[in-house]
Amino acid sequence: MRATFAVLAALLLLPAVVRAGCDGPPPCTVGGLCQGDGDCAAGYHCLDNGTGTKYCVGPTCTSDAQCGGSVVCRAYCTLVGATVECGDRRCQCTGFGCTGADVLCTDDGGLACRMFCTQDSDCVGPFGGVCVNPGFSDGVCIGSLPCQ
Repeated sequence: MRATFAVLAALLLLPAVVRAGCDGPPPCTVGGLCQGDGDCAAGYHCLDNGTGTKYCVGPTCTSDAQCGGSVVCRAYCTLVGATVECGDRRCQCTGFGCTGADVLCTDDGGLACRMFCTQDSDCVGPFGGVCVNPGFSDGVCIGSLPCQ
């Protein structure tokens, strides 16, 4: 009877111990999309990069060490009209990074770095040489690269 009571008492206390070590969801899941701030860890917000692609973004930073874990410190970029604009460096999940001007990680059935364009000549290298929907300020090159 005493052993049963001790096991029962330990089981009742276990949830409190487990909850005490939890701060909500982890800051990032590589390539993990979010729907709202509740999907992100404390201090992170679910932000839309202007393409309908939402992921957890944390505080400003100057180095990866300030972010910790699988989180990187890089410029946070968004699509504003037909232009990709980059602001302060912020802690961000891996799996959403792209390099180059006018390039953002977008989710249109799968994450990919896509280049935004107004004419075919904007689409250089792996982005394919063809701008789909040019002249409407929301053209996108046919080629893509994996998000990093």
